Amino acid sequence: MTALLLFGFLITALSQQINTEQIPFDTIVIFGDSHSDTGNVYKLTDQIWPRPPYFQGRFSNGLIWVDKLSVTNIMNYAYGAATTDNSLVQSIAWSPVMPTPGVRQQIAIYAKDSNIITSNLNRTLFIIWVGSNDFAYNRTMHPSLVVASLSNAISDLLKFNIKHILVFNLLPLHLMPNIHAFNQESYYSAMVLEFNNNLSKEIASMQATNPYVSLRIFNIHSLVSKIINNPIMYSFDNNED
Repeated sequence: MTALLLFGFLITALSQQINTEQIPFDTIVIFGDSHSDTGNVYKLTDQIWPRPPYFQGRFSNGLIWVDKLSVTNIMNYAYGAATTDNSLVQSIAWSPVMPTPGVRQQIAIYAKDSNIITSNLNRTLFIIWVGSNDFAYNRTMHPSLVVASLSNAISDLLKFNIKHILVFNLLPLHLMPNIHAFNQESYYSAMVLEFNNNLSKEIASMQATNPYVSLRIFNIHSLVSKIINNPIMYSFDNNED
């Protein structure tokens, strides 16, 4: 399965879920990596990276899930190649090589850009989707450290008294074509499982200590696994090429 096809799976699945649910938000603020970037790295690199066949600064050959959100205001701080925190693992754009903001740095940028005090936080959803690049850049990184780093990013947001946070877990990375090419399926399968389990526990703990905040996980791992196992249901007739 190609990377572009996998992104097609993501767009279809997320769009179907988005279109069947009423979104009770006027504003969505997004932090993350290439799964969510709609042109930030492209702008940072003077429109050099990502190159075609990627589409207009997205790490996809077309629109991504962010483009499908039917809300009044989308504030997207996601950068391709981002990690959870540059102080843990440095985020790097590859062509040309230059640093990019990790999620904790993206949150700091948002805090400077936005008038959070006057925002209607009851109508604002904050989304975080990050983690895989921490392991891509540092194979020795333990999942618990990345979850702790992601927890720190969530804590940064909680300081602003926000009300709604949605955190994506990790995809089944062992199914990605580059992982197959380097025979790394076993490592990534075990790593993702441990990361997602630790993340679920951490989110549950943070929710318990912050009862006035809606803190939820979007189980993208389960969703993509279902798509790959039953592509016909999602209008795909080929999940191999």
